Amino acid sequence: MTVVMVSQQVEQLAEHADRLLVLQRGRLAFDGRPQELCLHAEALREIGVRLPQVADLMVTLYGRLDRALTPEVVPLTIESGASALRGLLAERGVS
Repeated sequence: MTVVMVSQQVEQLAEHADRLLVLQRGRLAFDGRPQELCLHAEALREIGVRLPQVADLMVTLYGRLDRALTPEVVPLTIESGASALRGLLAERGVS
């Protein structure tokens, strides 16, 4: 079943959608899974699209740690963000 949602509430869209389409001036700017959207954070910011806050935090942290971010580790919910953050801290020896 296909359900079309139109919203600027990126947290809700990312949490509930399997696929996101981002339009810019009537043209398709992005088509993919919400986790993949986060890998294009800078390009999306340039066209006025913000990431879910928890995903934006992880994108920033991975960038500062000079680590490659993959769709599999991008959190879209507070719960998955907390888990990802605990994993990063554990890797760095912080408990």
